[in-house]
Amino acid sequence: MTVTGVGGVGKSRLVREVVDLGLVAAVEDCCWADLWQLRDDALLAALVADACGLSDHTPRLPVEVICDWIGERELLVVLDSCEHVLSACRGLVERLLARCPRLRIVVTSREVLGVEGEFVVVVEPLPCATDAPELFLRRAMELGHVPEPGDLNRVVELCSYLDGLPLALELAAGALRHCGVEDLLRRPRHELSRDEDAVRPVAPWRHDVLRTALGWSHELCTPAERLLWARLSIVQGHFDEALAVALCAGGPLSATDVGRALDRLVDQSVVTRRRGRFVLLDTVREYGRLWLAELGELEAMASRHASYFLTQARHADATWTSAEQTGWYRTIKEAHPDLCAALDYLTGHDADGALELATLTGFYWTCCGHAHTAQLYLSRTLKACGSQGRVRQRALWALGLTYLLQGNHAAGTHLARQCLEDARLTGNVTALLRAAYLQAMSDLLRGDPRPGLELLERALRAADAPGSGAAVQAVMMCRMLRLFALTGLGELKESLESATVLRAECVAMGEYWIRSYADYQLCVIALREGNSEPALEYARSMLHAKQRIGDTFGIALGLDMLAAAFSANGDGYSAALASGAGQRLWDAVGHPQRGAPDVAPLREAGEDTARRLVGAVAYESYRSEAAHADPGEMLAWAAGGESPL
Repeated sequence: MTVTGVGGVGKSRLVREVVDLGLVAAVEDCCWADLWQLRDDALLAALVADACGLSDHTPRLPVEVICDWIGERELLVVLDSCEHVLSACRGLVERLLARCPRLRIVVTSREVLGVEGEFVVVVEPLPCATDAPELFLRRAMELGHVPEPGDLNRVVELCSYLDGLPLALELAAGALRHCGVEDLLRRPRHELSRDEDAVRPVAPWRHDVLRTALGWSHELCTPAERLLWARLSIVQGHFDEALAVALCAGGPLSATDVGRALDRLVDQSVVTRRRGRFVLLDTVREYGRLWLAELGELEAMASRHASYFLTQARHADATWTSAEQTGWYRTIKEAHPDLCAALDYLTGHDADGALELATLTGFYWTCCGHAHTAQLYLSRTLKACGSQGRVRQRALWALGLTYLLQGNHAAGTHLARQCLEDARLTGNVTALLRAAYLQAMSDLLRGDPRPGLELLERALRAADAPGSGAAVQAVMMCRMLRLFALTGLGELKESLESATVLRAECVAMGEYWIRSYADYQLCVIALREGNSEPALEYARSMLHAKQRIGDTFGIALGLDMLAAAFSANGDGYSAALASGAGQRLWDAVGHPQRGAPDVAPLREAGEDTARRLVGAVAYESYRSEAAHADPGEMLAWAAGGESPL
């Protein structure tokens, strides 16, 4: 179904209400993709995969990942705001419907897709004698700008003038802060040149009506508010006041002015507040972008936007092993559309900066479900940047890590060897540590930890030398991977001692990523030594850490360990639930259960024990029930809460 209509008519809001009311599918069976974030169609499938909760760690194309994951599932997918990527959406919809027989798709767009079997719903404006005045007056009252009694008889006329368009009515309600209904009716229709070829609206005259309402709002703004509106149009996603100040303050707009103007733009419905953050609706952003170009600031603001996010990425990297780590994972997740926009700009204007930003964000993206995006930008920026040096060395390392975590061992190992050669030629200890990490990971995944252990220990000895200048992050990552190698070789005593020390250091720092893998190894060691109670504690600690940084792959590993620990404690029922909850996440990751090869026997032994404890039929029933339960509720249970089943 394509829900179509002119911009501002309320297509997205209507579909959201229908979905929230459960009228077309259970809310948990709906995946919502906000396509207004896209600048082009290169990341369309990746964004839809993310909306489906997929955290793919395979080298497959995202569209294949989506098709395989949906399969026979009964699911609703909403593709919101498709008009600027219409051709790509058409191809994606056709492919999904051909491969997924029980899938339903709702599209919102100013233009129909034109696919076979498409059912079109045209959203008309509100009736000007009834619903339109009701919306206008309700919004005006919410904003504290109630029309004068003498103006009420002109409200219907104003609604007719604005053709009943909801967004236009809300903007007009916000304009009552400055003038009355009669004043608005006397204002001329607004004119502003624009390229109409990019988006062909269903009803051009109604688009002019919306432009008129936007023009009224713009004219009634103070100079500071107008400037802020224009500058905010450079932001692609949601933002907070701190980001608005950092990007938009300057010249005649002080930091204090930004905060005040932002509040007033919210009152005027120019800026929308959602869950404590702000966003410009795509139509409002388009209008602001036109004025930004008129002001001659478009290029400068694009450059400032890219520089800001490059600086943020540098700060995130510099403080990765500190208590700021979890905040940076959250920030980088929320800033995904803006990071992509910054990378697109830098690729065409500053190839070295683009390579650095792709490298710094690539590690976060690879760990938290955007491996395809990381690979795309790392590959693209490596081609665009011809310079050599430490940034390029690290970019090759990040790309190699992405390949390994996607299961492309040949490509990952090739880059690991190249990184090792480059590090030895330059004598850079940090580069040597990262290269050793990459090669050791390749060795571990192949089930041969000995050469990786030797390589890691040589690199760590080099880092211990006076004046080595080794980065703390690289040292700790190598120490972490050394635990995996020691455990894999059966050196449990040494691994236990090292893991305990490393975990304590991470706790003191407030670091969670490395700490979670120390917990993982401590759980494995406890299970091997028959210490079931500590194993349960370490598995839960790992899950807590992984949830804090949003690492789906790591959460799936943690649930596997939790299942094995429950089995070791004689609790077959809970083991089945943990295994089922984990299976849902493994499906999202795109791999069967993974991890170091030496852990597989522990997992399999735990499953066998659980089946014996509760019976094979009951085990599969409990496991299936958990796999289909709400993931959030299952994770809350895994952390020690009440079972939702």
